[in-house]
Amino acid sequence: MTQEEISRLQQFASLVRVHILRQIRHAGSGHLAGSLDMADVFTYFYQQVLNHRPTEPQWSDRDLFFLSAGHICPVWYATLALYGYFPPEKLLTLRQFGSQLQGHPQRQPELGLENSSGPLGQGVSMAVGAAHALKQAKSARRVFVVSSDGEQQEGQIWESYLFASHHQLSNFTILIDCNGIQQSGHVSDILNLEDLAAKFKAFNFAVAKVDAHDFTALDKAWQKLSAVTDKPHALLCHTVPGKGIPLLENDYHWHAGQPDDKQWSEIFAQAAQLLSSTGATWPPAGESS
Repeated sequence: MTQEEISRLQQFASLVRVHILRQIRHAGSGHLAGSLDMADVFTYFYQQVLNHRPTEPQWSDRDLFFLSAGHICPVWYATLALYGYFPPEKLLTLRQFGSQLQGHPQRQPELGLENSSGPLGQGVSMAVGAAHALKQAKSARRVFVVSSDGEQQEGQIWESYLFASHHQLSNFTILIDCNGIQQSGHVSDILNLEDLAAKFKAFNFAVAKVDAHDFTALDKAWQKLSAVTDKPHALLCHTVPGKGIPLLENDYHWHAGQPDDKQWSEIFAQAAQLLSSTGATWPPAGESS
């Protein structure tokens, strides 16, 4: 990956983060920490990995991208809007009555939203089922699903992994946000998951761990995983909750907590610094404000 490519990814990810902030600030509610920390992963996979066509969102040969940890949908919405699936202005309808962009996603393939989610664990089951169906159809399409470390505490998750391993669903990849926090505290204190990589290996997955804020590392990890053609894949994305906004980083209270007006002012000042540090231009192309 060239430095030019890395710079382009960093700029895109910083724009995603600002759109996340704008959505949640306007809505008055939403999940900041996980949405912000997965901006780099969404950016990398949409830009470098997925076969998709924003101008033809229901293209029959597209890869499928699911979100199981539905509460971090602001990062999905921002990524899709910046890619042109729908106008960025729609982002400010987050969580409003009648909006297409609710607090957990509703399946709307015309917007690039491939699954509905809310109850944790179900999105992974849907993704495994889709991967199995595509394999039976001898399709070259792939299925990716974003989950979270706290979500691994759900029982049906592990049933899905057993199924994926048994059927050698090499067209299935799970991307886990390993940010170490959940609603009421640290994952390690509530129900410790470690050693998560060893658990996946025991389920006969191809596994990689990565600093998910390092695009070079992400690229190397994905290249390693995608070379395995007889197993499902698990990419453990180690992230900093609230990444990019120092006020929000590494504090589980921002999983779903809302800043006050003074904090929001500081947050947007830090967001401006983030844009400047990556060379991103605001507003992005196609948006007037």
